Amino acid sequence: MISYSNEKDFFIDDNVIKIIKSIREIRAVSKTMEKKVFFHYNNHEYFLFLKGVDIEYGKVMRKFRKINLKKNNRFDSLNIYVGWSYVRPYFPMLSHVINMNIPLQMFIIDSNKNTSSSFFMKKKVSVRGFFHFSPKMDRKYLFCDLHDLQDTMKKKVFHTLEIKIHKNVNMYKMKHFLVKKLGSKFNIITRVERENIFYKVMNTEKIFIYFLFILMTLITGFNLFSAICILQLDKIKELFALWSMGFSLYRIKMIFFYMGLMITAFGCLSGFFVSYILSFIQEKYKIFKIAKKIPFPVKITLKDSYMVICIILIIGSIISFYSLRKISNMIFYSK
Repeated sequence: MISYSNEKDFFIDDNVIKIIKSIREIRAVSKTMEKKVFFHYNNHEYFLFLKGVDIEYGKVMRKFRKINLKKNNRFDSLNIYVGWSYVRPYFPMLSHVINMNIPLQMFIIDSNKNTSSSFFMKKKVSVRGFFHFSPKMDRKYLFCDLHDLQDTMKKKVFHTLEIKIHKNVNMYKMKHFLVKKLGSKFNIITRVERENIFYKVMNTEKIFIYFLFILMTLITGFNLFSAICILQLDKIKELFALWSMGFSLYRIKMIFFYMGLMITAFGCLSGFFVSYILSFIQEKYKIFKIAKKIPFPVKITLKDSYMVICIILIIGSIISFYSLRKISNMIFYSK
């Protein structure tokens, strides 16, 4: 995404587009404009983002799809597209507009470039159809044609350029090249950088999951400790017989230590086997869903697998070793 360093500035001509289109590594370029909008309907307030896009936007964002309900635009109102996944829960007033075919009043928040002040523009909107991109975009945005939004704002301008590069091109090298080509007055952000906050949240959740997993492993470890102790009490006569035959306490302790490791390893492998089966079923059949609509994402990586195996084996080894402390006392008192 390319924009001016000062977010209030906008593109007036197409000189930058000509420069970008001359670069072979760039596949598609789309002009976009975003505006904050405000609805008031049935004592409820809705603050959203209205995004005006041109016909090239579908080439830049390949997952973006539009469904038209009406063949012709209404010339007395701004024709918008509503997120398909969130019409009912988030846009009851738009559902009413679609059914009754009555334009809705929308306020567009426009900021003054030279001052910090803002003003509202009142505009009738009509729902022309639906769009689908991602749950996050469906919930956050409304879409419309860029030319219609420009006519509403009475400004033949746009705020950002969104580009798509070829698959074999390195994204960061292309960004460095564009910074040199366009200059410092432009702000160039990759899609990964835009989602940086989202990735930080995901990493925080991952740390919390690891902490919860360690806590559950410790709680399960007490069951392992109890099982080894009960097994020692049950086999006390056999232990005394082995000690009488010349077995050292170290060799007797190692029997129960290896037994604890075997229980830990068996539990770890069986848990991984069940996890892989559930992961495969979820990826194929999408059984578990968020808010009954979005399939819960599942992915098992080698890095996470190694981490889980190490945590289980370390905790299992510590608990197995700690459970051997009372064997010598048990043999002594069984004489």
